[in-house]
Amino acid sequence: MKFEYYSEILPNGLKVFVCRDTYRPLVTAELIIKSGSRYEKVNEQGFAHLLEHMFFHGTKTKLDKFAIHYPIESRGGDLNAFTNKNTICFIATLLDKDLEIGLETISDMVLNPTINDEALEMEKGVVIEELKRSYLNNFGQLSRYSMYRQVLGENHPISLFNIGTEKSIRSADRETLMNYKNNLFTPERSALLFYGNISKDEAIEMASKHFSNWQNKNNQVINDKLVSSPQKRFAVEVDARVHQKFINYGFVLPNYREVALKELTAFNFLKEFLTSDMTSYLTNQIRSNGLAYGISSGLFLSTDISLFNIFCQSSKHLEVIDQIKKSLIFVRSINDDDFSKLKTKTLCKFEINSTGTGEALDLFVDNFIFNEDYKLEDLENSIKDLTLSDFLSTIEKYFLPAQEYLNIYSDVSLPDFVF
Repeated sequence: MKFEYYSEILPNGLKVFVCRDTYRPLVTAELIIKSGSRYEKVNEQGFAHLLEHMFFHGTKTKLDKFAIHYPIESRGGDLNAFTNKNTICFIATLLDKDLEIGLETISDMVLNPTINDEALEMEKGVVIEELKRSYLNNFGQLSRYSMYRQVLGENHPISLFNIGTEKSIRSADRETLMNYKNNLFTPERSALLFYGNISKDEAIEMASKHFSNWQNKNNQVINDKLVSSPQKRFAVEVDARVHQKFINYGFVLPNYREVALKELTAFNFLKEFLTSDMTSYLTNQIRSNGLAYGISSGLFLSTDISLFNIFCQSSKHLEVIDQIKKSLIFVRSINDDDFSKLKTKTLCKFEINSTGTGEALDLFVDNFIFNEDYKLEDLENSIKDLTLSDFLSTIEKYFLPAQEYLNIYSDVSLPDFVF
């Protein structure tokens, strides 16, 4: 599927991206801001996520949650938001004729929030319960953050919970949240993305109308030292509550901007080869030997560092780790016919994922965060153009012993394990 792409920067620094798709009378608008744990200090953990919640409590003209949601949801649209390590995002999807209602709502939420003490105290309780449900009782999440702390260091921003800690959440008050907002929620650090049945002129006109008054009050940028190799190659963290070993095995890569597009494509091929479905090589080895229910792999990308990580939970950690290592050796022996089949599979998966809004919006977000200018066609062509030599040379270049790590989140210590 071919799309029309446009981009422009408004006078206040807000970047506008448009991907026009006239197939359906729908438009998704997404405001993304460079915020989240990547930009938070230890005492600010979770502030972006808490602000995300508070923006839904009301504005100067929309006095409560109902007033924010009703104009969109009564028309069958959807309004949502999320916070991750690199961004906070606000998303509205509506029929094209109703899009401006969603855009006005997002603008009002972000630029004119009313954060009152009573609502803030109530929402702190909600977020703390979310912390317990999604992090403290989620062993997969805990194992991932154990790996981040091992590889990046205890207080590196990527090692901090997106959602914060109970201490940091309870410490937030209106003044500290508004100071955080004014420092990081600025137009130069933000982008407005449009995907769907909308022209460039329509998108720019709406963006200018609803966001041109957004001005930078205090642009504070946090720069952290890049981490190029694991702080510790091997670590075990013991949690007596778990009944399996949670295994994170992988390699530390450079930051996104130092990895060429064909190399990123090669890592995508490797994911397809290893774990994307039941016929993938490593998944098949794990399942056919009764070692685990499943296994996954893929890239974690950040402005500071990237990881190719393989994750599995199993009581048979020695056998799983052995199979992972054997798979990374075996992949180096694939022939032209094997690679041709892998390319066909990877391209098909890409085409399937590109039929909806998700792939285009994700690409826009990555372009904004990492200052790139890729289009979906660039990704498609990169898959078609990748050679077996490119694929194998990428593995040889980045999968080095000095960049290798293993983290095991375990029910017991493993004093005799040697890595």
